[in-house]
Amino acid sequence: MALVALDSVQIFGEVPSGLINGANNVFTTGSKFVNGAERMLYNGARLVPGVGEDYTTSESGGVGTGYDTITFVRPTPPRAGDKILVDYVRA
Repeated sequence: MALVALDSVQIFGEVPSGLINGANNVFTTGSKFVNGAERMLYNGARLVPGVGEDYTTSESGGVGTGYDTITFVRPTPPRAGDKILVDYVRA
């Protein structure tokens, strides 16, 4: 479980950037987020984070730059018409 500062800003229902085309599985949030304090929704179903689960998180700029990237592992990459949303605590 992530520790969250009392003055942190929570973002709800953001549509992350990235093509929803059945092939792309990498999406980026509008702000850096606290790793472990994010929640992904795929067509209304909550996804499970972690290696071997539904998605992983990473830092697009490399270690220490802040988490902002979500990579779908399962289910298949979102297809046209699918809805993905992310709730997170801004870092």
